[in-house]
Amino acid sequence: MPLHILYGYETFSRGEAFAALKASLDQDGALATNTTVLAAGQSNPQEVMAACDTVPFLGEHRLVIVEGALGAGAGRAKRRAKKDEVAPEDLGPWEALATYVDDMPASTTLVLVDDNVPGSDALLKSLRAKAASCQQFLPPADKELPGWIMARARQIELKLDAPAARLLAMLIGSAKEDRGKNESHLPMVASELDKLKAFANGDVVREDDIRELVSRAKEHKGWDLSDAVADRQPVKAIRVLAEMFEDGDHEGALLATIATKFRRIAVARDLLDRGASRAEIARRLKMQDNFGLTRLIEQAESMNMPGIRCAYDVLVQADLAPKSGKMDGKDAGKLALELAVAELSTPAKHGRS
Repeated sequence: MPLHILYGYETFSRGEAFAALKASLDQDGALATNTTVLAAGQSNPQEVMAACDTVPFLGEHRLVIVEGALGAGAGRAKRRAKKDEVAPEDLGPWEALATYVDDMPASTTLVLVDDNVPGSDALLKSLRAKAASCQQFLPPADKELPGWIMARARQIELKLDAPAARLLAMLIGSAKEDRGKNESHLPMVASELDKLKAFANGDVVREDDIRELVSRAKEHKGWDLSDAVADRQPVKAIRVLAEMFEDGDHEGALLATIATKFRRIAVARDLLDRGASRAEIARRLKMQDNFGLTRLIEQAESMNMPGIRCAYDVLVQADLAPKSGKMDGKDAGKLALELAVAELSTPAKHGRS
């Protein structure tokens, strides 16, 4: 059967399934020129059928993708329900499609892609019986996430033990709550598993490995924060700072991270003023001659020494404010750091070039 139905609001797995289907059809490399994408809200069944009836050009397969057709039927059913109209078998505006698929050319593959659609939807029920595959994609519940992680690890040939999967699920679950319940967290899980595979190099990944990788991720986020401050990106700096507070990072450690960045910038700026070479700057700062060094030199070139000294003064005041009583309350340290980050990252401040 040349009909496939992919629906559900878990778009990560849905996208992977769709990519696999496309790859299976594109044996001759001509599928891209024989693909038509239609939105149900901007087309009708007749246009879809015409696209399906078109003979493939210099290829074996034609792919027709319709987005939102099932949702259109579901919306119609909801409107009828509000009016107390009983029409359980109403297939909606795409009823003609249910009849047509029986006569669709064998060279055409029709894919219906949609978000969440109730299983009772009449059009879905009618087409499901005629489809080569009908897959629903919903995000796993919290208790199901360790199992999903283990299955994904096997898929990418990563050796992961069960306790490590449970720990990763717990960490990802916490991040999901920070971002919002409606945002899919599976792309983050998949990305972390890819990193673990590169990290493990064929060995079994255990709980300690998960903790080490998370620690490294926090270190990278600290670099993001200090770079955003040095690059005068206040929106990004405040956002990353808020994320790190939510992750439980202490303001003292974050203040030290930013201070370290400005100390390196000060050394680089002084060496630049003395005419030092790039190699000399790398040697003095004990850095490799790579992109990180390039970024640091760019940041140093955008500032002057009076401005850097002024930035240091802002950081010192942020450290002293809660200790000296200038700011009171349990969140005084956080507030002082937020103000310092906002001031330091604001463009045209502190004598920048």
